[in-house]
Amino acid sequence: MLSSLKIRKLMWVIISVHKCHKDFLKNSMHCTNHTHTHTHTHTHTHTHTHTHTHTHTHTHTHTHTHTHTHTHTHTHTHTHTHTHTHTHTHTHTHTLWPTG
Repeated sequence: MLSSLKIRKLMWVIISVHKCHKDFLKNSMHCTNHTHTHTHTHTHTHTHTHTHTHTHTHTHTHTHTHTHTHTHTHTHTHTHTHTHTHTHTHTHTHTLWPTG
């Protein structure tokens, strides 16, 4: 008794040979091994943002009968963005049906 795996393999061979024969009749070409190559590209982008804030305070005192103190604060913000892109390419080659 054939196992289900052997039956599936046998069906695959029959279908493959049948398709190959149909192509042979349609194209009038000799039936040969057909290889299909599939390429899959995956791109991953990572963005990193760094913000740096610098605060500078300046105090000025003016005396004229009364004393006035003025404080000025200046804030500077710098933002740096770094983007990294990684691309991965995978190539798979499949033989669709056997020769002979």
